[in-house]
Amino acid sequence: MSKRVHAGLSAAVVVGVLVSGGVAWAGDGAASTVTRVSTAADGGQLTGPSHIASISAGGRYVAFWTGAPELGGGGDSTHVPAVKDLRTGRVERIPGARREDGAGIDNVPLISADGRFVAYSTGYVGHRSAYLHDRRAGRTTHLVPPAGSPAGGGSGEVTSLSAHGRSVAFRATGPAPGGPVLDYVYDTVTGRTELITPKAPGDNAKYGIVRGVSLSGTGRWVAYVLDEPEGGGQDLFVRDRRTGAVRRADMNPDGTPMDERRLRLGELSDNGRAVTFAADSRRAPSRSGAPGWYGYVYDLRARHTRQVGRERGFPTAVSGDGRRVLENYDGRLTLHDLPTGEQYPVADGYLNHAAQHALSRDGRSVVFGSVLPDLVPGDTNGAYDVFVRRFGPGAA
Repeated sequence: MSKRVHAGLSAAVVVGVLVSGGVAWAGDGAASTVTRVSTAADGGQLTGPSHIASISAGGRYVAFWTGAPELGGGGDSTHVPAVKDLRTGRVERIPGARREDGAGIDNVPLISADGRFVAYSTGYVGHRSAYLHDRRAGRTTHLVPPAGSPAGGGSGEVTSLSAHGRSVAFRATGPAPGGPVLDYVYDTVTGRTELITPKAPGDNAKYGIVRGVSLSGTGRWVAYVLDEPEGGGQDLFVRDRRTGAVRRADMNPDGTPMDERRLRLGELSDNGRAVTFAADSRRAPSRSGAPGWYGYVYDLRARHTRQVGRERGFPTAVSGDGRRVLENYDGRLTLHDLPTGEQYPVADGYLNHAAQHALSRDGRSVVFGSVLPDLVPGDTNGAYDVFVRRFGPGAA
């Protein structure tokens, strides 16, 4: 099937206005609606920036950082995590949580599929702490390495949360200069903390360097990028935490290892079957015209790799079944439907941003941050805001 791009942005036509600052768009295909998430409960504008968000499986709840004074933030320097219920408009603060150095694009407050759990990191650069908050029980767990870990007593950063909220991945950095940086997964049911970072080959005293982590929906599978020894490049692996089996996932479409020097992990699908990533290709891929960063999806069951579109880009999120992939390149956010090859523009502008957990389970709702003032009517606060674009039944 030939590729089709649905003009849902620049060629959009306003066909209706929704509550909470939403507007419906009609392009040459599926209609979509845009709703501003970063508002007060009554729909009023916030006076501070809000960004770096994740969305629950059904698209009802959004977790995001905000510096808005109306929600307890302190402008650009101090951010607090909040959860918005898009059905009721209610906004909930995470008790006692704040960051003193702004949100940072690498620090997404991750929300579970049902909106019950939120994983986040607080503090400031070099002195961060990782937490998991249970909104139903009102309980917050501090995520730390097990006793005796060489990374204990240092900084912590959340890296991934399973859809069920049972497993949460975090990175711990030891307090000593040059101390190890180790990645763990904490199980909320058993209370066990499992080391993910493998030992470096040939030296049992050293650990490898992990660059990114993503958990499947149940937490059984974990994907991570690992530096090769002696600066040889980076590889992508998916590990079955139940069996211990590890499989390499940065594969060319012909089944051979990519052997690229730089990789960037996107996300592992809920079903653990598809993992997205970007590779800095030294040679132009067969479907593209020049070297550079391109996005890929590896199907672990079929053992098959396919390129995401023809243009450069970084896959950041994937739907629960692995069918839809959200890609970002220089602020151009595009939703790809892999079975049909169709592409749906989400937002196009400098500083647009989306991260892991930015797609609902069905791949129709996309949460993102933007400074664009024309996504919804009445956006006059001049601040970075959080939005959700929801695609209709035509995006199938």
